[in-house]
Amino acid sequence: AWLLHVAGLRPASAGSVTPTSAPAAGHARPLRRAGGTEAPLLVVPVASEVAVGALRLEGMGSTKVALWTGGLHVDDIELPAPLECVGGRLILTRQGTRGVGDRLAGEIRGLCRIVVAQALEQRRLHRPGGPQHAGLGEFVARCQAAVAAGQAALIADLLSPKPGQGGERLGQRLAASLQRHPLERLPPPGPRRLESVLRQALARPLAVGTALLSWQPASLRRVAETGAGWEIDLGRRNAFVQRGLAAEQGPEDAYLAAALAVAALFSAAREARAPVSSLLDEWVANYRLLALVYAHAP
Repeated sequence: AWLLHVAGLRPASAGSVTPTSAPAAGHARPLRRAGGTEAPLLVVPVASEVAVGALRLEGMGSTKVALWTGGLHVDDIELPAPLECVGGRLILTRQGTRGVGDRLAGEIRGLCRIVVAQALEQRRLHRPGGPQHAGLGEFVARCQAAVAAGQAALIADLLSPKPGQGGERLGQRLAASLQRHPLERLPPPGPRRLESVLRQALARPLAVGTALLSWQPASLRRVAETGAGWEIDLGRRNAFVQRGLAAEQGPEDAYLAAALAVAALFSAAREARAPVSSLLDEWVANYRLLALVYAHAP
Protein backbone atom coordinates (compact mmCIF):
# COMPACT_ATOMS: atom_id res chain seq x y z
CA ALA A 1 0.00 0.00 0.00
CA TRP A 2 2.88 2.35 0.80
CA LEU A 3 4.47 1.71 -2.62
CA LEU A 4 1.12 2.32 -4.31
CA HIS A 5 0.76 5.58 -2.40
CA VAL A 6 4.25 6.75 -3.35
CA ALA A 7 3.60 5.87 -7.01
CA GLY A 8 0.39 7.89 -6.94
CA LEU A 9 -1.90 4.87 -7.33
CA ARG A 10 -4.76 3.75 -5.11
CA PRO A 11 -5.41 0.17 -4.04
CA ALA A 12 -8.59 -1.45 -5.35
CA SER A 13 -10.07 -2.11 -1.90
CA ALA A 14 -11.63 0.67 0.07
CA GLY A 15 -9.87 -0.29 3.28
CA SER A 16 -6.38 0.44 2.10
CA VAL A 17 -3.56 0.74 4.56
CA THR A 18 -2.65 4.30 5.44
CA PRO A 19 1.10 4.94 5.58
CA THR A 20 2.49 5.97 8.92
CA SER A 21 4.25 9.01 7.51
CA ALA A 22 3.58 10.99 4.36
CA PRO A 23 6.36 12.16 2.06
CA ALA A 24 7.45 15.76 2.31
CA ALA A 25 5.36 18.28 0.39
CA GLY A 26 8.29 19.30 -1.81
CA HIS A 27 8.77 15.70 -3.00
CA ALA A 28 5.19 14.78 -3.81
CA ARG A 29 4.92 12.80 -7.03
CA PRO A 30 2.39 13.61 -9.75
CA LEU A 31 -0.73 11.50 -9.68
CA ARG A 32 -0.77 8.77 -12.31
CA ARG A 33 -4.15 7.61 -13.50
CA ALA A 34 -4.90 4.51 -15.48
CA GLY A 35 -6.57 4.86 -18.84
CA GLY A 36 -4.67 7.97 -19.94
CA THR A 37 -3.35 8.61 -23.42
CA GLU A 38 -2.99 5.57 -25.63
CA ALA A 39 0.45 4.15 -26.30
CA PRO A 40 2.01 5.39 -29.54
CA LEU A 41 2.22 3.00 -32.46
CA LEU A 42 5.95 3.55 -32.80
CA VAL A 43 8.71 5.38 -30.92
CA VAL A 44 12.10 5.79 -32.60
CA PRO A 45 14.89 7.06 -30.30
CA VAL A 46 17.25 9.59 -31.86
CA ALA A 47 20.83 10.15 -30.70
CA SER A 48 23.22 11.71 -33.17
CA GLU A 49 25.77 14.51 -33.41
CA VAL A 50 22.99 16.82 -34.58
CA ALA A 51 20.04 16.04 -32.32
CA VAL A 52 18.74 13.79 -29.56
CA GLY A 53 15.17 12.90 -28.68
CA ALA A 54 12.50 10.67 -30.17
CA LEU A 55 10.11 10.47 -33.10
CA ARG A 56 6.60 9.18 -32.45
CA LEU A 57 3.89 7.72 -34.63
CA GLU A 58 0.54 8.05 -32.87
CA GLY A 59 -1.90 8.01 -35.77
CA MET A 60 -2.35 8.95 -39.40
CA GLY A 61 -3.11 12.63 -38.82
CA SER A 62 -0.61 15.27 -39.89
CA THR A 63 1.71 16.53 -37.19
CA LYS A 64 5.17 18.08 -36.81
CA VAL A 65 8.46 17.47 -35.05
CA ALA A 66 9.34 20.10 -32.45
CA LEU A 67 12.91 21.39 -32.42
CA TRP A 68 14.33 22.60 -29.12
CA THR A 69 17.64 24.10 -28.12
CA GLY A 70 18.83 25.67 -24.90
CA GLY A 71 15.46 25.01 -23.28
CA LEU A 72 13.61 26.97 -25.98
CA HIS A 73 11.19 25.75 -28.63
CA VAL A 74 12.75 27.18 -31.78
CA ASP A 75 10.92 25.58 -34.69
CA ASP A 76 8.56 22.88 -35.97
CA ILE A 77 9.30 20.78 -39.02
CA GLU A 78 7.09 18.44 -41.02
CA LEU A 79 8.64 15.25 -42.35
CA PRO A 80 8.30 14.74 -46.11
CA ALA A 81 5.33 12.75 -47.41
CA PRO A 82 4.20 10.11 -46.62
CA LEU A 83 5.74 10.60 -43.17
CA GLU A 84 3.91 13.81 -42.29
CA CYS A 85 2.05 11.79 -39.62
CA VAL A 86 5.28 11.31 -37.64
CA GLY A 87 5.83 13.78 -34.80
CA GLY A 88 8.08 13.99 -31.79
CA ARG A 89 10.63 16.22 -30.16
CA LEU A 90 14.30 16.72 -31.01
CA ILE A 91 16.79 18.70 -28.95
CA LEU A 92 19.50 20.15 -31.14
CA THR A 93 23.09 19.72 -30.03
CA ARG A 94 25.69 22.44 -30.49
CA GLN A 95 26.62 21.03 -33.86
CA GLY A 96 22.94 20.89 -34.75
CA THR A 97 22.40 24.54 -33.92
CA ARG A 98 25.47 25.58 -35.93
CA GLY A 99 24.43 23.57 -39.00
CA VAL A 100 20.67 23.84 -39.02
CA GLY A 101 20.52 23.83 -42.81
CA ASP A 102 21.92 21.05 -44.97
CA ARG A 103 23.23 18.88 -42.15
CA LEU A 104 19.92 18.83 -40.31
CA ALA A 105 18.10 18.15 -43.57
CA GLY A 106 20.37 15.16 -44.17
CA GLU A 107 19.71 13.96 -40.64
CA ILE A 108 15.97 14.20 -41.23
CA ARG A 109 16.27 12.16 -44.44
CA GLY A 110 18.09 9.46 -42.54
CA LEU A 111 15.46 9.49 -39.79
CA CYS A 112 12.71 8.97 -42.37
CA ARG A 113 14.34 5.75 -43.47
CA ILE A 114 14.80 4.59 -39.87
CA VAL A 115 11.12 5.25 -39.08
CA VAL A 116 9.94 3.13 -42.03
CA ALA A 117 12.43 0.33 -41.29
CA GLN A 118 11.37 0.26 -37.62
CA ALA A 119 7.69 0.22 -38.58
CA LEU A 120 8.26 -2.81 -40.81
CA GLU A 121 10.16 -4.60 -38.06
CA GLN A 122 7.84 -3.72 -35.19
CA ARG A 123 4.75 -4.77 -37.15
CA ARG A 124 6.13 -8.31 -37.34
CA LEU A 125 6.45 -8.41 -33.54
CA HIS A 126 2.87 -7.40 -32.71
CA ARG A 127 -0.08 -9.74 -32.49
CA PRO A 128 -1.96 -9.94 -35.80
CA GLY A 129 -5.33 -8.25 -35.47
CA GLY A 130 -4.22 -6.13 -32.51
CA PRO A 131 -4.38 -2.32 -32.56
CA GLN A 132 -0.61 -1.88 -32.81
CA HIS A 133 -0.36 -4.35 -35.69
CA ALA A 134 -3.29 -2.73 -37.51
CA GLY A 135 -2.02 0.82 -36.98
CA LEU A 136 1.48 0.03 -38.22
CA GLY A 137 -0.04 -1.88 -41.13
CA GLU A 138 -2.00 1.20 -42.13
CA PHE A 139 1.16 3.30 -41.96
CA VAL A 140 3.15 0.79 -44.05
CA ALA A 141 0.32 0.62 -46.62
CA ARG A 142 0.35 4.41 -46.82
CA CYS A 143 4.09 4.38 -47.49
CA GLN A 144 3.74 1.63 -50.09
CA ALA A 145 1.05 3.61 -51.90
CA ALA A 146 3.32 6.65 -51.99
CA VAL A 147 6.17 4.54 -53.38
CA ALA A 148 3.86 3.08 -56.06
CA ALA A 149 2.86 6.62 -57.05
CA GLY A 150 6.50 7.65 -57.35
CA GLN A 151 6.26 10.09 -54.44
CA ALA A 152 8.63 8.49 -51.95
CA ALA A 153 11.94 7.73 -53.65
CA LEU A 154 13.75 8.12 -50.31
CA ILE A 155 12.18 4.96 -48.87
CA ALA A 156 11.38 3.05 -52.07
CA ASP A 157 14.17 0.51 -51.62
CA LEU A 158 12.94 -0.37 -48.12
CA LEU A 159 9.48 -1.30 -49.36
CA SER A 160 10.25 -2.79 -52.76
CA PRO A 161 10.59 -6.59 -52.99
CA LYS A 162 14.20 -7.69 -53.23
CA PRO A 163 15.16 -9.74 -56.30
CA GLY A 164 15.83 -13.37 -55.46
CA GLN A 165 13.91 -13.16 -52.19
CA GLY A 166 10.44 -13.71 -53.64
CA GLY A 167 9.02 -15.73 -51.41
CA GLU A 168 10.63 -18.24 -49.27
CA ARG A 169 9.26 -18.00 -45.78
CA LEU A 170 10.96 -18.80 -42.50
CA GLY A 171 8.34 -21.42 -41.64
CA GLN A 172 8.95 -23.28 -44.89
CA ARG A 173 12.71 -23.25 -44.39
CA LEU A 174 12.39 -24.42 -40.81
CA ALA A 175 10.00 -27.24 -41.73
CA ALA A 176 12.35 -28.41 -44.49
CA SER A 177 15.32 -28.24 -42.12
CA LEU A 178 13.56 -30.29 -39.43
CA GLN A 179 12.51 -32.86 -42.02
CA ARG A 180 16.05 -33.26 -43.38
CA HIS A 181 17.73 -33.11 -39.96
CA PRO A 182 15.32 -34.21 -37.20
CA LEU A 183 16.20 -33.20 -33.66
CA GLU A 184 17.57 -35.91 -31.39
CA ARG A 185 17.83 -36.40 -27.66
CA LEU A 186 20.75 -34.49 -26.12
CA PRO A 187 23.27 -36.12 -23.79
CA PRO A 188 22.95 -35.30 -20.07
CA PRO A 189 24.36 -31.96 -18.87
CA GLY A 190 28.12 -32.16 -19.11
CA PRO A 191 31.08 -31.46 -21.42
CA ARG A 192 29.47 -33.21 -24.44
CA ARG A 193 26.15 -31.37 -24.39
CA LEU A 194 27.33 -28.03 -25.88
CA GLU A 195 28.84 -29.70 -28.96
CA SER A 196 25.67 -31.74 -29.46
CA VAL A 197 23.51 -28.61 -29.22
CA LEU A 198 25.65 -26.84 -31.81
CA ARG A 199 25.58 -29.77 -34.23
CA GLN A 200 21.80 -30.02 -34.08
CA ALA A 201 21.19 -26.25 -34.22
CA LEU A 202 23.53 -25.64 -37.16
CA ALA A 203 22.43 -28.82 -38.98
CA ARG A 204 25.59 -29.16 -41.07
CA PRO A 205 28.85 -31.11 -40.89
CA LEU A 206 30.81 -29.58 -38.04
CA ALA A 207 34.39 -30.01 -36.84
CA VAL A 208 34.61 -28.60 -33.32
CA GLY A 209 37.91 -27.59 -31.75
CA THR A 210 38.97 -25.18 -29.02
CA ALA A 211 41.00 -21.97 -28.94
CA LEU A 212 42.72 -21.79 -25.57
CA LEU A 213 43.50 -18.06 -25.69
CA SER A 214 40.27 -16.80 -27.29
CA TRP A 215 37.66 -14.75 -25.44
CA GLN A 216 35.16 -15.07 -28.30
CA PRO A 217 32.37 -17.64 -27.82
CA ALA A 218 33.27 -19.23 -31.16
CA SER A 219 35.33 -18.49 -34.25
CA LEU A 220 35.01 -19.80 -37.78
CA ARG A 221 38.30 -21.44 -38.72
CA ARG A 222 37.40 -22.80 -42.15
CA VAL A 223 34.42 -23.22 -44.47
CA ALA A 224 34.20 -26.18 -46.83
CA GLU A 225 34.38 -25.29 -50.51
CA THR A 226 30.81 -26.48 -50.97
CA GLY A 227 29.71 -24.35 -47.99
CA ALA A 228 28.12 -27.38 -46.35
CA GLY A 229 30.61 -27.86 -43.52
CA TRP A 230 32.29 -25.61 -40.98
CA GLU A 231 35.39 -25.96 -38.86
CA ILE A 232 34.95 -23.95 -35.66
CA ASP A 233 36.82 -23.25 -32.44
CA LEU A 234 35.19 -22.57 -29.08
CA GLY A 235 36.89 -19.88 -27.02
CA ARG A 236 38.04 -21.49 -23.79
CA ARG A 237 38.47 -18.13 -22.03
CA ASN A 238 34.85 -17.14 -22.61
CA ALA A 239 32.91 -17.48 -19.36
CA PHE A 240 29.74 -18.78 -21.07
CA VAL A 241 31.70 -21.42 -22.99
CA GLN A 242 33.51 -22.46 -19.81
CA ARG A 243 30.18 -23.05 -18.06
CA GLY A 244 28.79 -24.81 -21.13
CA LEU A 245 31.74 -27.25 -21.13
CA ALA A 246 31.89 -27.80 -17.37
CA ALA A 247 31.30 -31.24 -15.91
CA GLU A 248 28.78 -29.75 -13.49
CA GLN A 249 26.58 -27.15 -15.14
CA GLY A 250 23.18 -25.59 -14.86
CA PRO A 251 20.35 -26.65 -17.18
CA GLU A 252 20.68 -23.47 -19.27
CA ASP A 253 24.49 -23.18 -19.54
CA ALA A 254 24.94 -25.18 -22.76
CA TYR A 255 22.07 -23.33 -24.48
CA LEU A 256 23.40 -19.87 -23.57
CA ALA A 257 26.88 -20.74 -24.85
CA ALA A 258 25.38 -22.23 -28.02
CA ALA A 259 23.26 -19.12 -28.70
CA LEU A 260 26.32 -16.86 -28.44
CA ALA A 261 28.35 -19.22 -30.60
CA VAL A 262 25.66 -19.35 -33.31
CA ALA A 263 25.53 -15.54 -33.48
CA ALA A 264 29.34 -15.24 -33.68
CA LEU A 265 29.68 -17.97 -36.32
CA PHE A 266 27.03 -16.60 -38.67
CA SER A 267 28.43 -13.09 -38.33
CA ALA A 268 31.89 -14.35 -39.30
CA ALA A 269 30.46 -16.49 -42.12
CA ARG A 270 28.57 -13.56 -43.66
CA GLU A 271 31.66 -11.38 -43.41
CA ALA A 272 33.60 -14.08 -45.29
CA ARG A 273 30.72 -14.34 -47.82
CA ALA A 274 30.32 -18.03 -47.05
CA PRO A 275 27.34 -19.82 -48.63
CA VAL A 276 24.39 -20.95 -46.50
CA SER A 277 25.02 -18.17 -43.97
CA SER A 278 22.24 -15.67 -44.66
CA LEU A 279 20.15 -14.07 -41.96
CA LEU A 280 17.37 -16.54 -42.80
CA ASP A 281 19.77 -19.44 -42.23
CA GLU A 282 20.69 -17.95 -38.85
CA TRP A 283 17.01 -17.65 -37.91
CA VAL A 284 16.48 -21.33 -38.76
CA ALA A 285 19.45 -22.26 -36.55
CA ASN A 286 18.05 -20.18 -33.68
CA TYR A 287 14.60 -21.78 -34.02
CA ARG A 288 16.19 -25.22 -33.95
CA LEU A 289 18.03 -24.20 -30.80
CA LEU A 290 14.78 -23.02 -29.19
CA ALA A 291 13.12 -26.30 -30.15
CA LEU A 292 15.89 -28.18 -28.34
CA VAL A 293 15.40 -26.01 -25.26
CA TYR A 294 11.66 -26.70 -25.16
CA ALA A 295 12.08 -30.41 -25.89
CA HIS A 296 14.45 -30.82 -22.93
CA ALA A 297 12.72 -28.47 -20.49
CA PRO A 298 11.98 -30.19 -17.16
